[in-house]
Amino acid sequence: GKDGPMRFRLIGCEVLERELRMESAQTPHPVDLEILPKALHDLGGKRMRARIQERIDAVEPERYSAILLGYARCGNGLAGIEARRIPVVIPRSHDCIAMLLGSRPAYDAIVEENAGTYFRSPGWVEHCPNTMQLSGAPADVTNELDWLMEKYGQEPGRYLYEELYRYQRTYSRLVYIDTGAAPDGRFEREARREAEKNDWRFEKHPGNRLWFRKLITGNWDEDFLILQPGERSVGSHDSSIFRTEEIPV
Repeated sequence: GKDGPMRFRLIGCEVLERELRMESAQTPHPVDLEILPKALHDLGGKRMRARIQERIDAVEPERYSAILLGYARCGNGLAGIEARRIPVVIPRSHDCIAMLLGSRPAYDAIVEENAGTYFRSPGWVEHCPNTMQLSGAPADVTNELDWLMEKYGQEPGRYLYEELYRYQRTYSRLVYIDTGAAPDGRFEREARREAEKNDWRFEKHPGNRLWFRKLITGNWDEDFLILQPGERSVGSHDSSIFRTEEIPV
């Protein structure tokens, strides 16, 4: 029952899987991990939220003390999440890059040096290896511009291509966040190659797993939103990222 030792259910994104597993292995109480595919993110906020909510609702309340979400706000995928029978704990972060660096100030400091910074981490390299094929064209398409113009018409296709690849012109450095979750250096080498290919400066920054550690050990400070049963998360426009409201009956 509820009075026994704490046990957490952790539902997280595969981009953060390595860091979440590392911290789960060292926590004093058991954590059951469920990893969801990065592709959820690409469905957009509404569908992503529905899928995560579905997984939250599938958790047996009598087995767990709380449900932890290994996610950031991610373009609103976590606004509107509801806690029904046990608390749900959500990191107060706009995106997972700040979480991988350990704090929002750490993230801001890097971006202030150079706004044109593209970030990579072990999980980002592993699960989203290809920045290049942004258009959704099959991998064997050699000319995406032609493919887009064929698919959407000459002008719309050209416009889309320009928009998609504008990032290559706005970024000038790639920062690889070394969270210690990939000791063989494979993902770092891949990130280096990507930087070379795009003519970006390569920099390696140490990551910090503190945010994940706090989530998993139950040390929930101001970096977390704790939804009690009957509450839901609402996106807020200030630094708190989220606020709570009662679920209307």
